[in-house]
Amino acid sequence: KKEPIYMFRIGVKFFNLGVFFLLSAPFLAAVFLLISSVLSCLNSEINYFQDKSNRVFILSSIVIISTTFLSHIYHTENNVIDGYKPLVNWIGILNWIPYFYFFWTFQKFLDSSVLRKNTAINLINGSIPLLLTIIGQYWFGWHGPFKALNGLLIWFQRPIIPEGGVSGLFNNQNHAGSWLVIIFPFLIACMNQISQSKLQKFVVSFLISLVVIFIYLTKSRNALLGSILSLQLFYQSKYSLIFLIIFALLMISLILLNDIFKKELFFGNFSNLSFNLESFPRFSILKESINFIIERPFIGWGSASFPLLFISRKSEWYGHSHNIFIELAISYGLISAALIGYAIFSIIFKSFKSIYLLKQFSGKKEKSHPYHFDKAWWTATTVLLFSQLFDIQYFDFRIGMIFWILLSGLSKIKTPIN
Repeated sequence: KKEPIYMFRIGVKFFNLGVFFLLSAPFLAAVFLLISSVLSCLNSEINYFQDKSNRVFILSSIVIISTTFLSHIYHTENNVIDGYKPLVNWIGILNWIPYFYFFWTFQKFLDSSVLRKNTAINLINGSIPLLLTIIGQYWFGWHGPFKALNGLLIWFQRPIIPEGGVSGLFNNQNHAGSWLVIIFPFLIACMNQISQSKLQKFVVSFLISLVVIFIYLTKSRNALLGSILSLQLFYQSKYSLIFLIIFALLMISLILLNDIFKKELFFGNFSNLSFNLESFPRFSILKESINFIIERPFIGWGSASFPLLFISRKSEWYGHSHNIFIELAISYGLISAALIGYAIFSIIFKSFKSIYLLKQFSGKKEKSHPYHFDKAWWTATTVLLFSQLFDIQYFDFRIGMIFWILLSGLSKIKTPIN
């Protein structure tokens, strides 16, 4: 009877070590998370197929492997895309199928509000290197890249270009902004639970201030709008989903208007307002993405095919389609995109109901209960998913892994008091 409890505690420690090192040392984090995942699997009393989401992900895995095989044959025989690499097509599977397994095994370590709260605090503590590297990058001119362990650990620390923003140890400012937005609601949750300690209030307030300033310094529209959305989702209740829909429409408008006004008004003729929509990047990407899907709706083109397809048609390079589900449909077909989208949004909506509509605490009880961290957990997951509808940072291992960790924890929020 004692052995499963002991193994569980060891698994929790490895899991939290993985979360702590995920940002600063992703290779080390992957080792810890893999060990915790194996321990969870060996000591799990729950059948994998009992969870409806797991059944959907299994079906998605079959579809992804099948379409990857068919795409491999198609490209090998027809040579329709210059630069196509069969190995890349197969490696792309790692962006999805292993995460389906982690989604299930990590649930054991996120099965209560207290466990999720401890994980969130480890995530915040592990994010301190990002804040420090941004300080060094912006105020002291630190730049790298800094490498260790024969290149297994890299902090990019790029010099800031005039039109760019801070990126810290990330390679891209949008990725840095995305990570800051992830930890933002958890810091707010910490502030809501501090009662007496003035030192704790000062430290958390200082960290929140740094995160807000650095989100602005990334110059990432996704991150800036995501921080505003985080505040709204965290502090609102049953109206949050309505606000999310309105906010999505507003964000789409802002992104498209930015493309239009930047090209036609600021650099074009003010008297000529007859826009050619195909000349704007977002419209062009969306139109071509839809065309790619229509050409191969059920099988897709294979992993990482979008940039090769786009440059062959438009002679321009874009690394992705700027929407995670469109990217899925282009790579593996509409069936896989629909299945994975259904599973993810189902978890989002069910946990929303549990957190905002069923959990009711009042006065001191709400102050002491980890309820705020469950709200922050839902907010961070939703805002991260929302940002992937307009830009994709998911293929960075750190952001992809934290997304599935957040989704795994969210799937365990099912009852009024958890």
